[in-house]
Amino acid sequence: NNVYGQNATHVGINIAGSSIGQNNTVHGNAGIGMQVADNGQLLNNDIYANTGAGITYTVGSYNISGVIAGNHIDSNAIGINGAVYSGYLGPLIENNLVYQNTSSGVVVTGIGAKLINNTIYQSVGSAIVVQASASNVTIENNILWSDLGSIVGVA
Repeated sequence: NNVYGQNATHVGINIAGSSIGQNNTVHGNAGIGMQVADNGQLLNNDIYANTGAGITYTVGSYNISGVIAGNHIDSNAIGINGAVYSGYLGPLIENNLVYQNTSSGVVVTGIGAKLINNTIYQSVGSAIVVQASASNVTIENNILWSDLGSIVGVA
């Protein structure tokens, strides 16, 4: 699918439950490119030039973590944005290429979120921001680079 040009400040593609969003191109939307909740999966998508986050992960009806893997995410406000409340599970974020977002590469929330084998480059802003609501976060085997910001910041 090629999802672009949404003028409302909503989500280009919303994945929840056990659904999988795979092999989509999502770009040029006024708001979030893709959103995943519960144990949904976002796999191998090309997400760029959205005014909000490229991907937002959140929790719906169930406290089950999802998977964000193999995506190419660039030129959004935030590459991957956590919107999980304190006490809820964070996702597995692995093998993504995240770069040139205007604020941050990845913002982490939730319990037990895992960032593994990602490449994150920010010319401005932080590569990774771990929010105060996050706990037991694993950041392992990533390539991280920021020209004018923190590599890993804890808010």
